Amino acid sequence: MDWIDCQDVVLPCQLVESYVKGESKVPLYKHSIGESLKIAAEKKPDHVAVIYAEGDVHVTCIQLLQQVNILAKGLLGLGVTKGDVILVSGDHGENFATLLYAITSIGAIFFMPYIYEPKHYHLKTMINKINVKMLITNERDSSMIDALKKIDPDAVVKSGHVNRWVNVSEFPSLKAIVVGDDNGMMGILPNPMISDEQLIETQSMVTSDDPGFVFLSTGTTGEPKAILSHQSSMMNEIYLTLCRTNRHGKDMILAVENPTCEDVFCIEAILAAVIVSEFTDITCVITPDHVPRAGFSDVIVGAMETYGVTHAHIWPYV
Repeated sequence: MDWIDCQDVVLPCQLVESYVKGESKVPLYKHSIGESLKIAAEKKPDHVAVIYAEGDVHVTCIQLLQQVNILAKGLLGLGVTKGDVILVSGDHGENFATLLYAITSIGAIFFMPYIYEPKHYHLKTMINKINVKMLITNERDSSMIDALKKIDPDAVVKSGHVNRWVNVSEFPSLKAIVVGDDNGMMGILPNPMISDEQLIETQSMVTSDDPGFVFLSTGTTGEPKAILSHQSSMMNEIYLTLCRTNRHGKDMILAVENPTCEDVFCIEAILAAVIVSEFTDITCVITPDHVPRAGFSDVIVGAMETYGVTHAHIWPYV
């Protein structure tokens, strides 16, 4: 990819402030995702960052950081390195935010695509197109397990385990499939061989300029196209949106769809819960799983009544 040097950009004469020119009243957000969580945990450890409405589970910033570090060590113990792509299905309950931060905090790339039918065909295409190294799913997502076994009938995909995939011709890049169960991810990934010092050293090498996410287009005009998003672009999109929608810095309780049904809004809301900790408090409410379109109006109203939701990031059909 060819990058445009800011010195080569010709600016309109009437444009006084811009990020290209280096002048703006609102500075860009500089921290990586992992740094943002650490800052939030230090400044507001008891602030509730995420609420999982299904089960009424409240997770504070310090609890989230502690859980993230456990899973991050587990990922490192499985051989995940900076730049590796991790495909995550949405059905992880109260471990979803933890997985999101754990993956990005060590410089791996978070990939949560919507997989169209026939699922086995599109799953195989995505894994090989993006060079996915690890797939993390849950036994509740039976369609994902069925798709994997349809691709490779001899595949061993055991719940509550890390299933090693080596020399599988259908997936040359894939090395492991982690299948969570009702006990969550904490009992599957923790690795005592990774020390705190190793984790800190790995996380310190991650910057906001590193890739953080892969998103897919809808594929309206053909095969879905992959878009690589850096941590800085994702965080600044959220930060600058909040500067516009919450310019007075009031506390927000932000509701979003369950990640089984929606991807971008849910990810943004979870990240928003920590990046603006310096001047406001944001709590992300992840609504229960539901029937798409028909069911979300019910769960969002329920969240409003139960948690006093002030904002909701939702699609027009709702």
